[in-house]
Formats: sequence, C-alpha cells, structure tokens
Amino acid sequence: MFPQGFSAQVARCGLKNNGDPELAVVRSQTPCRAAGVFTTNRVAAAPVRYCQALLARANDLVTAVVINSKNANAVTGPQGDRDCARLASLVDDGDVLTMSTGVIGQPMPMAVYEKGLQELQEADAELLARAMMTTDTHSKVVSREFQGTRWLGVAKGAGMIHPDMATLLALVVTDADIPAAELQQALQEANHLSFQCITVDGDTSTNDSLLVLANGVSGKAPAGWTQVLQEVLIELARMVAFDGEGASHRVTLHVSGVESDAAARTLGRVVLTSPLVKTAIAGKDANWGRILAAAGRSGVAFAPEQAALWWNDLQLLEAGAPTNPGSAAESKAVESPEVELRLVLGQGLGKATLWSCDLTHEYVSINGDYRT
Repeated sequence: MFPQGFSAQVARCGLKNNGDPELAVVRSQTPCRAAGVFTTNRVAAAPVRYCQALLARANDLVTAVVINSKNANAVTGPQGDRDCARLASLVDDGDVLTMSTGVIGQPMPMAVYEKGLQELQEADAELLARAMMTTDTHSKVVSREFQGTRWLGVAKGAGMIHPDMATLLALVVTDADIPAAELQQALQEANHLSFQCITVDGDTSTNDSLLVLANGVSGKAPAGWTQVLQEVLIELARMVAFDGEGASHRVTLHVSGVESDAAARTLGRVVLTSPLVKTAIAGKDANWGRILAAAGRSGVAFAPEQAALWWNDLQLLEAGAPTNPGSAAESKAVESPEVELRLVLGQGLGKATLWSCDLTHEYVSINGDYRT
C-alpha cells in the first residue's frame, strides 16, 4: 500500500521481451520534500545531473518521479540532457525528478517513452518495481508502517553494483512530515549503513540514484523515523546484493576489530570484490587464505597475528593461524547457499556488516550478451 497521497502509474513500451513495463511515474498529490544521494562516477548520466541540479535549486517542491528502464541516458551528450528535461516536463508542470537504467551510450528512444506517457495505467508497488528492472530476477519492494506514517521503498539492481554514494536505482516515499534538511542528513547516514555496504562486481554505475520523498500528508514526524528509513534501505540493499547477476550464494560479511567503521567498510568492500574470494564461494571452497589476503591489501591497518575468521559457524582461523578443522567439517560449512563470514582483526572498535554474492559462469554469460 502506498503512503497517503502517493500513487504510481506504468506503461509497457515494447522494449522488454518479457512484456514488463519500461516506464513508471510516481506522483504525490502535494509537493514533497526530497533528498538524494548519487553516483560519484565522473561519467554521471544525464538524469543524475538533472536531479542534482533540481535538488540544489528547490528540494521542497517535488511533485513526481519518472523512471525509465532499457536506456541509461548516459554518455549521450547534450541531446541526453534535453531528453531528460523533456521527459520530466511531459509528466508535470512542477519539479519532477528523473531516473534511468539500461544500456550506456545509446540515444533515448524518446518517441517510445513519449507514447508510453500517454498510455500510463495505475500500478501497485510490485508493478512499479518491475518497471524499473533490467537483469534483476525479482522485484524489490519494502514497506513499513510506523506510528501513523507509511513508508514504501522500491529498488532495482543486479549488475554494475558497487555504489559509492548499483546500475542501481532506489526510491523511498513516505507520508511523514519531515523537513528537507533533516531528510537529507538522515538519508546520507542511512546510505552509509545500507547501499554503501553492498557490492556485486566492483563496478560503480553511471546512474546510481537513491531518492527519498516525504509529502507530509500524515502530519506526523514520529521520533524514531530515521531508524525506519535505515531499516527500509538496509533491506532493499540486501535484496540488490543477493540478486547479483548469476549469483548462487548470498554472502554476509561482518568485519570488526579495526580502527573505525569506515575502515571496516573499506576492508569489507575489498574482500567482497575479490574475484578469488567470490569464485571460492561459488565453488564451495573454504579457501580462507584468499579472504585474509584481500584484507591485507585493503590499505586498512590490522595485526595479522590477531586475525580470526569464521565461515558460517566453523572457525577457520584463530590468532592468525589455521584451526585445521578437517575437510568434512569444511564441506559441511560451505554447503549452504547462505554464507556468513565473520572476520575479527584485533581490538579496535570499528565494525561493519556488508552484503554481496558469489561470481559464477552465469555472470559472464549475462554480461557478455547484455546488448544482444
């Protein structure tokens, strides 16, 4: 159920072979306070630049978000900027944010999307999420009700996932009454605990966009709303990480014992982007040496002689030395598609939890054939 005052519409434009919609519009009956975080990739797509400029100018008058899939509108030159602005203008006379995902470097098929805007149909959250999808295997929707307010989050992403703010798009809407400045601060903090803690393949997209809109229709801003936002974003981020292209294992990594939370995140991202670590997980090989080696090149200081490592419930490393549990115990520990790694690297207070997936032959097949 959408928060009060919000609705969604989608259109099928004929670009997806499975018949799913490729165009979506989320509207609010009253102007919204808005917040956003975006890719740090220097090759930022036109919709990213458009949203950044709009939010810098006016972050409390947003009336809608228009989202298209199958075309990223990235590296499309001045025409891409014009197409982005036109798409927004056709949705509403007010301030409209834009999000795009798909192939980089191809002109926007504007005639197709413009026709779609004339054929919009009412949609629920599930269909909205499907309109955003590209190589995702399932939709990603999270909802919460909290002290008289409603929150709804949708996201897409399965490849080119290594957010530095994955191709990743996420949108959260709420009827809570929250000032724009507070919303932006809370979003940045929640982002560090969610989308900044996932990776699939180590590639930061040109289009990463995470938006939050609050229309205030409920008239309430309950204490604790920032925790609700964090919960929604963490659940969405986990869905994205675990739906990595071709993935056969869902990976959670807990890092602790380093100097700061930021250091723990840095180290964890290096471990989870290592092809050797990811392929060991895919092959159900408890090759813990690859994990420690990746941690050692992360640039984060720790004492190797204090390192301890668990794969699910099996301890493989203690005080920097192997525990040698035996092949039978290792085989049992790595059998599950749910992989939980715990890496303790000393007595520091820094810690982080990160999420990812393995790397399989299917990932190569999907990306080798992406444009065909």
